[in-house]
Amino acid sequence: MLFRLRPPFQKILLARAICFQEPNTQPRAGASRTSDAAAAQAPNRKLPPESLTRIRAGVPTFAEASLSIASALLLVLSFPDFDLWWLAWIGLVPLLVAVTRMSKTGRAFLLGWLWGVIFFYGTCWWLTYPMIRYAHITAPLAYVLLLLPVIFVALFPALFCAALARIVSRFGPAALLGAPLLWVSLELGRYAVAGQLWNALGYSQAFHPMLIQTARWGGVYAVSALVMATNSALAFAFFHWRLKALSFSFGILTITATVSAGAFFQTHSGLSSTSVDSVVAVQPNVPMKGPDDSASMNQLLNRHLELSKQGSANPPNGPDGSRLVIWPESPMNFSYSRDSQLRDAVATLARTNHTAVLLN
Repeated sequence: MLFRLRPPFQKILLARAICFQEPNTQPRAGASRTSDAAAAQAPNRKLPPESLTRIRAGVPTFAEASLSIASALLLVLSFPDFDLWWLAWIGLVPLLVAVTRMSKTGRAFLLGWLWGVIFFYGTCWWLTYPMIRYAHITAPLAYVLLLLPVIFVALFPALFCAALARIVSRFGPAALLGAPLLWVSLELGRYAVAGQLWNALGYSQAFHPMLIQTARWGGVYAVSALVMATNSALAFAFFHWRLKALSFSFGILTITATVSAGAFFQTHSGLSSTSVDSVVAVQPNVPMKGPDDSASMNQLLNRHLELSKQGSANPPNGPDGSRLVIWPESPMNFSYSRDSQLRDAVATLARTNHTAVLLN
């Protein structure tokens, strides 16, 4: 039986038939050519080697290196001959900020090494003078040779940055407050390994008596600790702008200023009632190349002691007057902290002659 549908129903059935029609699975010609070309070019696209990616991840970025270089230059300017001493109290902030943002210890190590090379080269350039003057080395070669000891001593700031980055990654930016202890520990390590402590951080304040009186309690290391504590407090405030954190940083700065001022006034009050009546300067004839054996070393030490006793024998104000004996820096390379014999000799000289002794 045939039924004839009215026109509206014809349109509905036609629309449903179109909806249920199978999709055309044949790709268009243009799309097929594009995908073929991309497939042909895919093998030619080489990704960077994994080793190169790791190297890039382990090297400080340009911004981090810039902060390190700026920090080193600020510290160079804080030392003589520039003597912009106040820069030492803020000059390490860029380095601390850069290290705190790092998560990789190796990258922090390289950043500290860069800082150390620039700082020590910029403050120890004068070591080229004896090479040029006495070894008759050409100036360009002398400045190149200076890089060898500079690269070595720069390892200690590098170790500081690596250790600080490791601690900060575990405990957060608050670990910056431990930076003074870490820095002083590595200054002590540098003296123990290299036998010298040239350009310790505290030496930047050498010509400003009010700022170095804490040395009476801990030598140059105490001054270095106060300078680093100030830098650490400022760097910590950079990461935390909350009132509590800013107050904490301000408290550290206040303590630093109070300790420096207290040491100064204590020393000043002690000196007001005591003055040095006589000063004995000892200058023995020491060969430039220094003693060759222990016998020569003992002979020159005894010469220092004899001249000191002769100069202290007849003080102008009698035996009750205060005296100061000064031994010069010499090729004898005195090491008071390491040589027990030297310590005993100097102590005996000071006790028997009622004098203070300043050496090297």
